Amino acid sequence: MRALYNLGLLLLLPVLGAALAWRLLTRAEYRPHLAERFGAVPRSPAGKRVIWVHAVSVGEVISLVPLAHALRERFADAHLVLTCGTPTGRAMAGERLQAVFDGIAYLPYDLPPLMRRALRRIRPDLMLLLETELWPNLLAALRARRVPVVLANGRISDRSFPRYRRFRALVAPLLSGFSSLMMQTATDAERITALGAPAERVVVAGNLKYDQPVPVPDPAARTAMRAALGLDEDAPVLVAGSTHEGEETAVAGVFEHLARRFSGLRLVLAVRHPHRAEGVVSALKGLGIDAGRKSLGDTAGKPVVLLDTVGELAAHYRLATVAFIGGSLVPVGGHNPLEASACGVPVVYGPYTGNFSQPCQALEQAGAAVCAADVVELEAVLEKLLSDPDARHRMGAAGQTVFATHRGAAARMVERIAGVLE
Repeated sequence: MRALYNLGLLLLLPVLGAALAWRLLTRAEYRPHLAERFGAVPRSPAGKRVIWVHAVSVGEVISLVPLAHALRERFADAHLVLTCGTPTGRAMAGERLQAVFDGIAYLPYDLPPLMRRALRRIRPDLMLLLETELWPNLLAALRARRVPVVLANGRISDRSFPRYRRFRALVAPLLSGFSSLMMQTATDAERITALGAPAERVVVAGNLKYDQPVPVPDPAARTAMRAALGLDEDAPVLVAGSTHEGEETAVAGVFEHLARRFSGLRLVLAVRHPHRAEGVVSALKGLGIDAGRKSLGDTAGKPVVLLDTVGELAAHYRLATVAFIGGSLVPVGGHNPLEASACGVPVVYGPYTGNFSQPCQALEQAGAAVCAADVVELEAVLEKLLSDPDARHRMGAAGQTVFATHRGAAARMVERIAGVLE
């Protein structure tokens, strides 16, 4: 099956090369560190134990933070290397984890010569993959060098499980090479076992997103953030986090209706992919909505503000009167609702939450979040919450309780990793 996979890659190389060239021409953020994509990653020093961690993008890097600190504490003398798959993920890693990791780079493209070159340079004693990153040639190269591989914070979403099942003949051999698979929930453990993972190596370790640092109330920082966005100190704020195409205009339409009832209401739109910001501003302008961008500093007095930067959303949830979690009104699968809950903010999202089904279920059962079936229901829910401070307080407190009671995954995972490595 891996031979067929590589044959497919070989046949697709002209298309993939053209796609890469186009991306380099049109997206400046893809140009730096390009050599790393071809295996020219930094070399590890001789005489040190090396732990290689891979977290593909922003969400995985944020999830990694508590585990990374636990690894550094447990393996103080080890050389820790982190690879990412996207520019936003690499930027987030540089911001959040530069002090923890000894090296940060891109994961090379999954071609045999490139992966072998990367392994010769990194020389890992252990490979740690976040969530569900199954690269056949990477795993084959690791197996050839007898490097143990561990999956941390593993999950198999409702949407991806049927796809994996269709390719079980390829997936099962990959999973058989893992020394340990630490899954978020019992459902995830059942699914990965059904896909061919050895049952005796699968454990439920919990979700690292619950182990994120709890925001400490800081009135001065809150005031500074409001000022940076041009928000009045007492203005109610709807924060829409990690929005995708189609959601910005829908949420902005809801906001326009709500602003007629709630004086001074402002909307902060945190687009999931900042390169879309200019197009979002244009789309809103076409609807007659004036929007400013934080990165340009033109937000003062504008009803809608785009938070078009990387790594700032979690902190800005502290400004929210109510938070909407994006990727949920369109069939993306949703994004992390726990960042807002940790800030004591009531959470609302749409029906597409398969990527975070367990956290959403826990929040809903505790009364900390509401799932709106569509835009009409979203407006009704937001209107009710904006007019009921007691309900907002109850939901916010319930979310913080859920967040606190599910902590501990990082400690469980680092113990499991130590058992494999030592």
